[in-house]
Amino acid sequence: VTEIALAVILLSGAGLLTRSFAALQNAALGFQPSNVLVIRASVPAPALEANRFFGEALARIAAIPGVMAVGATMAPPGHVESSGGYFIDRMPAQPDWNSAPHVLLNIVSAGTFGALGIPLRSGRDFTDGDTSDRPLVVVVNQALVRNEFAGGNPLGRTIFCPFDSFQGMTIVGVVGDVRQRGPGQEPMPECYMPYRQHQYNQNTLSFVVRTASDPAAFMQTLRIVLRERSADVPVTFTTMD
Repeated sequence: VTEIALAVILLSGAGLLTRSFAALQNAALGFQPSNVLVIRASVPAPALEANRFFGEALARIAAIPGVMAVGATMAPPGHVESSGGYFIDRMPAQPDWNSAPHVLLNIVSAGTFGALGIPLRSGRDFTDGDTSDRPLVVVVNQALVRNEFAGGNPLGRTIFCPFDSFQGMTIVGVVGDVRQRGPGQEPMPECYMPYRQHQYNQNTLSFVVRTASDPAAFMQTLRIVLRERSADVPVTFTTMD
């Protein structure tokens, strides 16, 4: 009787584990991981030189035959590098960041949403014209829109989500939600900021390269292209899968 009881418990646990695994496998991630190569690069130079490196490297990678889209991000899906609080339209003179709503903060280049398959729901994507001498702009996700705008139109509103500055940023676009912490957790509000307007994580970004075929076949070509641009920049390769 004891052995049968233990066997039933083990079978029940195995069944629950299998069902949980199947649910995670079928969870909507909010992006398309197949055929995406991730190249993490750290530039040992001031921010201006780092921006120049990433800008030139993005252009060179985009010109490689078989590359469908390319972008760069501080925190690819599955990673969280920075978070904080935010305020809409105005920031109090003495903000209480402990009670402010929570938001994830990310730095991306133009083309990142397309390379990852994150849908643009309204407004516009970033462009290479979103530079430090232009008004600060931001793209937010649908989770933030649901929390703050009750599904209304956030475009043109101002959000304060300090990262390297306390200045307000104009919301110019809304993108779909991504499960930033993995398939087992719901999407969180997120602010995406253009890399040309901000400092970022120790001059480190990850290129995300969508390819027409097996991304592993592009590793050597991409390694050569990046080494030609700067042999001093260490890079590591993996795939989004």
